Amino acid sequence: MKRIVLLLCVLSFSMFSVEAANPQDHFYSTTALNGRYEIVQSVCNKLYTFKIDKQTGKVWRHRYFHELGKSVPIWITTPRKNKYDDISYEVGINFQIFMGEAGTYLIDINNGRTWRFYDHKLTDSVVDEWIEMSNPE
Repeated sequence: MKRIVLLLCVLSFSMFSVEAANPQDHFYSTTALNGRYEIVQSVCNKLYTFKIDKQTGKVWRHRYFHELGKSVPIWITTPRKNKYDDISYEVGINFQIFMGEAGTYLIDINNGRTWRFYDHKLTDSVVDEWIEMSNPE
């Protein structure tokens, strides 16, 4: 009986360890840490798959173009609306994408400027876009 209890304790602990070792609950990233480009996909909805140029902040959304009964995968640029025109790009990594339950965000890691992604199907807009959020001072 003691062996069975001990075995169950060991199995429970090992399952907890595997679960704790995989902290990426909200997004997947498929690039080297210092790579210029990155592909990020929501684990909740594969329709939210983006390619980001981490130097300039340019973002593309993965979509399918339907023509003559065929579905062709393409990348579509998602525009970024800026409240200010003072963006300067440092050499290297300047931007990253975060996906979570509260939304999808693009952040300039040098100055904290943040844009939220809006899917055109959920707004009155005709295109998907990133809209800059205000920073309370």
